[in-house]
Amino acid sequence: MSLVDVTELTSSRDCSRGGCVGEATGVEGLCGACRSDALPPRKSAAEERLAEIRDRWAARDPARPAAHVLAELAELFGVSRSTARRIVDPEFAQRDRALSAAAKRRRRGVCERCGGETRYAGNGSTWHGCARLCEACGKATGKERAEPRLLAGGSQRKVLEAMAAGVTNWTELRQIAGLNIGTMSVVVDRLLKHDAVRRVARGTYEITDVGLQSLHKPVTKHGVSDKRGVAVESSDRSE
Repeated sequence: MSLVDVTELTSSRDCSRGGCVGEATGVEGLCGACRSDALPPRKSAAEERLAEIRDRWAARDPARPAAHVLAELAELFGVSRSTARRIVDPEFAQRDRALSAAAKRRRRGVCERCGGETRYAGNGSTWHGCARLCEACGKATGKERAEPRLLAGGSQRKVLEAMAAGVTNWTELRQIAGLNIGTMSVVVDRLLKHDAVRRVARGTYEITDVGLQSLHKPVTKHGVSDKRGVAVESSDRSE
């Protein structure tokens, strides 16, 4: 290749693809983006694996029993025989999906919270494979568990008991509960959030009816119980 040819290759040119205003590079006369588009799409490892299974199935000896070939493919590629058959037999895969969907539709239950219909949620969810909660209640329960509960720790109870005894000063409450300033602030903020206490003045708080009622409800390490008497789970990371 002469010096003139090299100069022509390295000089700035417009992309040869119509409508593209990019700068061409290399002998193809295409810009980088157009060259990538012109290349055949690369298959992922999973796609290559599926293609190889199908190619081996297509090249099998017709005289051999199909079950033997499927067993060999399953062992070679580390899949079950049914999976191997679904890969090489689209009609079987479609029938299998239809049967699976029908079985899941039959496995419906009743939501423990609202009485609505629940769906199949895997063999490990309950004895009969149905979810315990419907989708809406499941999401609501997740939010409840993520949010700290009232009286989810002993510090909150100590503060409320002191307030119920007539103590209202923030500093005195902190000393009675044996808390440092940071923890006391977190506890009071949580009690305010749950309307268990109210702020009367700066540094002065009093217990509310909600707070008094919570002191008489069944309590576990996770917090006060709900209306059904079942303890509502929560975390106590801040205390």
